[in-house]
Amino acid sequence: MASFNSVTVVGNLTRDPEHRAVGATSVTDFGMAINRKYKKADGTAVEETTFLDLQAWGKTAELVHQHVKKGQALLVRGSLRQDSWADKATGAKRSKIIVVAEEIQFMGGREDAKETATVNTAPRVPTAASDNGSDEPPF
Repeated sequence: MASFNSVTVVGNLTRDPEHRAVGATSVTDFGMAINRKYKKADGTAVEETTFLDLQAWGKTAELVHQHVKKGQALLVRGSLRQDSWADKATGAKRSKIIVVAEEIQFMGGREDAKETATVNTAPRVPTAASDNGSDEPPF
């Protein structure tokens, strides 16, 4: 059976991004609140908020770290990944789903955001015609 792992979310950052080096690359962790509005069968308006953890790697991590702040609206396309660990205090198994950002569209919300910009860092598979023999990653 084939599988497909893709997600697109739009929301506002709940905290400033946290950036760190991991080996030869870098990672930026950030949180997002996503709102959903709907009406119940009785006509009552409901608004629910879902909180997500997101992670960006490499060039995307650098751009998020440099240009994104708490409260800013983003559109993020990426994939879902489940992280698992043992709780240090109890030893109980824990897990959470993380959105790994591959493409980010800045939606504004900051004073210095002059226009919407898109960053696409999905890996590109080199072809024989495009492979120049460089050691640089194919992004």
